[in-house]
Amino acid sequence: MRIWLAALALFALPASAQQAGSIRYVCDMDGVQGDLTAHYEVVSPVAPELDAAAAVVSQVVGAGISSVFYSGELTSPLARYVFTGQNEVAEFTDLSTKERFLVEMHNEGETLRLTANPNAPDAEFFLCHPPQS
Repeated sequence: MRIWLAALALFALPASAQQAGSIRYVCDMDGVQGDLTAHYEVVSPVAPELDAAAAVVSQVVGAGISSVFYSGELTSPLARYVFTGQNEVAEFTDLSTKERFLVEMHNEGETLRLTANPNAPDAEFFLCHPPQS
């Protein structure tokens, strides 16, 4: 299958997010566990003194004040992807086939919902959660 994936999104950052940092998610990719790791940076051109930990990040971006840039990888026993993105959209690359595709990411509580090839009739979605401590 061409898309078993997961990703980071601005809307998936915890409310305590810093201006830059790392996150990790565990994703269900059609019954196979995937491990997502990513590094992010919040860029606030309008209000550089903005502390992302002081506001809900999705509200900040919704207001157009900040952007989040990120990169990372998703690995599972069956596949390996790398990705880069900004705000809600990331470009993934399958490292075995070199295929590239877009992923939209939306926060649903603590769940990160990923939609691969969102404008295609056969779009697929995957759910990710923070790892259990």
